[in-house]
Amino acid sequence: MTDSKAPSETTNAAVGVSLAFLLAAFVVFMQAGQYQSLGPVDLETADHLALALWVAAPTAGGLAAVRGSNGAVGRGALRLGLIVGVAAALFALGAIGTGDYTCSINLPSFPGAYPLGCLAVGALAGEGMGVGLLLSGLAARRRITLLPGVLLAVAATLVTSIGAGALFYDAVRCLR
Repeated sequence: MTDSKAPSETTNAAVGVSLAFLLAAFVVFMQAGQYQSLGPVDLETADHLALALWVAAPTAGGLAAVRGSNGAVGRGALRLGLIVGVAAALFALGAIGTGDYTCSINLPSFPGAYPLGCLAVGALAGEGMGVGLLLSGLAARRRITLLPGVLLAVAATLVTSIGAGALFYDAVRCLR
């Protein structure tokens, strides 16, 4: 292994670990929603498990990138943020509505407002994932900064994910 491949391998490992956690969260969420449970686990507990996996994804990726350079961790964060942002925007764009909604935020409706709103939801979700990976990856290099960095990464991911969900459910879905 040459030194020129190490940053790429670190970036790929960080993104791969994060995407594995995200895929697990998605499977848990979708299966629990379809069957109203996940084996012996009720729907509410399964949703909490999916949220924990979602929030842990960038932290796990950051911890996997601990041996990489700052640039490799940054590239991994950017790549993860773009992948998650595009996937979240497409998922929101393809969401099927079930009826007349009441939204607490009344956004002005204009042609193209719904796709732009979905893009904003994706950008917020992706930004949280990227920042979470970056914070945890950089903080994990020193023992003294590990716990505060991981807690900050989890908080950033959780806040932006809740914000993206609130933006979609309280505003964007009413633009259809």
